[in-house]
Amino acid sequence: MSFLRPVSWLIALLPAALFAAGSPPVTTLSKEPAPKAPKSEGGFVFSLLPKSLQRNPRLSFNVFTEMTAEGRKVPKPTPKQPAYYIAQAGGVYNGGVGAEYSTKAPPVEKLEQLMKNSLAEGGYLPADDASHPPTLVIIYHWGSHSFQPPQDTEGVDADGNAVVTPAMPEIVLRKALLDRAMLLGGVKFTQDVSAAMGQVDQKAALQRNFTPVEGSDFGGSVGDMLPDPFEQLRNRSVEYDRMIDELFSSSFFVVASAYDYAALVKGQRRVLWRTKLTVNSLGVNMLETVPALIATGGAYFGRETETPVVINKRVSRDGRVEVGTPTVVPDPVAPATSPKGAKK
Repeated sequence: MSFLRPVSWLIALLPAALFAAGSPPVTTLSKEPAPKAPKSEGGFVFSLLPKSLQRNPRLSFNVFTEMTAEGRKVPKPTPKQPAYYIAQAGGVYNGGVGAEYSTKAPPVEKLEQLMKNSLAEGGYLPADDASHPPTLVIIYHWGSHSFQPPQDTEGVDADGNAVVTPAMPEIVLRKALLDRAMLLGGVKFTQDVSAAMGQVDQKAALQRNFTPVEGSDFGGSVGDMLPDPFEQLRNRSVEYDRMIDELFSSSFFVVASAYDYAALVKGQRRVLWRTKLTVNSLGVNMLETVPALIATGGAYFGRETETPVVINKRVSRDGRVEVGTPTVVPDPVAPATSPKGAKK
């Protein structure tokens, strides 16, 4: 049957749709907030020895699945009642800004077998020529994504005035930050980050436009009194504090997207679900982490999560993976839950 032949035409779907079908509009941002030092809270991994020097580093994997309205209508597969798919390994994608290192990836053949095994855990099986035609097309990519902008150049102009020359166009930085938010936390987190970026601009505009009143005891602007928008995001919950740390850092990732097969052969890109797995890239490399990410996804591919799930795993430098217990960082406002199936 034709659906078992290589489907190279599917590659045209990515990387444009790698993280999401769409992103919030890019807002203005005057100054990026500096990242805070990583913390050891809520069961997060912490060690005095840098990960690069650990023989078997214990890592925190971030897992998040978003499901579309169409995807929620599809029955959740089980090992006894599986869903059948054709898969396409899209290859390596390195995006974002800066920190492009340790990006040598494992052989595609190894990752294909790992993905096949991991999908089978959740009831997803490869389609065949006979009685199991495909209902899904699953496309997956792996790679790195960072937000580590280079330093701007400071100098003076011909009149001796201090000038700052941006190292990169600001629109590039804004897009990279929103792409990273989408990768880490999906649409809602990206909307919150986009809103915070706009608030940073408003605060900066009030500071720029302030003119001190001569003789007044008040020397600051309204903008000076406004709280930092990203600190407000951090204060929402332990989970958001962790996510903001990750936002201004670097990650290795695996993203798997499921499309409706019948619609796709008609040229319609109908996304059913998208699972994103990330791990901070500090002190580790892609050879060690990408296989572990795929192994982590078994119970989460196609299973919607209300918030990102944190899974602690010990990764061996020789490629072995210790499966840990999934944990969700508690949120005092809206407690996180474990992965759930499709909504009715």
